[in-house]
Amino acid sequence: SPWSALVTPAIALLAVALGYGNFAGVGWLFFRWTGQDGLGLGAAKLLAAAGAWLGLRDLPVLVAIAALSALAFAVMTRQRRIAFGPRLAGAFWMIWLVRISA
Repeated sequence: SPWSALVTPAIALLAVALGYGNFAGVGWLFFRWTGQDGLGLGAAKLLAAAGAWLGLRDLPVLVAIAALSALAFAVMTRQRRIAFGPRLAGAFWMIWLVRISA
């Protein structure tokens, strides 16, 4: 049932904080290291929103699916800079559909 896919408010808040914090931290470290933006705060906010819906359990899967699809896109198009947000959104949608259909 769709209701089994819900997470508790405490887990949702923890997932929001960890999702945003991890991506914002990676983006900050990359900027400090290279002087260029590599991961914007939009991706961090999107991961935080996904964490609110999915909880902690699915965040690593979400990031892995998004990263693999971004890698595949970059290899196929030979682009070095791509937007990560659309990949996060697609992975989030896929995981949510699987969870509500289970």
